[in-house]
Amino acid sequence: MVLGGICCSAWGSLSALNQARSVEQSTQATVKQANEALAQRLAKADEINQQMQSDVKVVTDRLKLTQSELIAARKQNKNATTAVDQK
Repeated sequence: MVLGGICCSAWGSLSALNQARSVEQSTQATVKQANEALAQRLAKADEINQQMQSDVKVVTDRLKLTQSELIAARKQNKNATTAVDQK
């Protein structure tokens, strides 16, 4: 009987060990999939971020040009107004 009890105990331990390994493998697979999905999302976010930075630079450069044009136009208008006032 004692031998049977030891055998059943060993079988139960082996079964529990196999179940723990199965759970661990399943968890590792799930974590790996989540990491891959996260890496893909991060790559896409980086791509979008780079595009947005490029767009902001273009808009900023255009705004600077527009501001300089506005300053030049104001100076030109002021000069024209001064010239008309002096006549």
